[in-house]
Amino acid sequence: MKFGVDGRRLNPEEGSLAYPLEYEFGSLATILANSVPLAAVASRTADVQMVISNGSVFAPDTWSIAHNLTVTYGLRWDYNTEPSSPNGTPPFTVNEVSAPSTATIAPPGTPLRHPQKDDFAPRLSLAWQARPNLVLRGF
Repeated sequence: MKFGVDGRRLNPEEGSLAYPLEYEFGSLATILANSVPLAAVASRTADVQMVISNGSVFAPDTWSIAHNLTVTYGLRWDYNTEPSSPNGTPPFTVNEVSAPSTATIAPPGTPLRHPQKDDFAPRLSLAWQARPNLVLRGF
């Protein structure tokens, strides 16, 4: 059995407009009905920085059942932290997004999202050597 750990600290940088506005219609029917199911407004300043940490733990293994049949299996767990700011300029989010007219900026420190702690990913694959020059694989 093998075990592994992977850790990353992501510091994404974006060179977009300071105040972009985006509409996503999703289909021709919503365009013709002039109905916007998703709209996004963002305000950015140059000093805002964001850091997201990612950690993973995994355990893969390979089992040779017969001379021509191999099973590879394992389990992986991932955790992505809440975005934070290394220079004290945390990103803001909004409250009440069901209607743009009632949306307000959330108080500082309001989480952008809640990190999941149950992101498990199983792995299973088979490799069968049917003939000396033919291997069939299944995932």
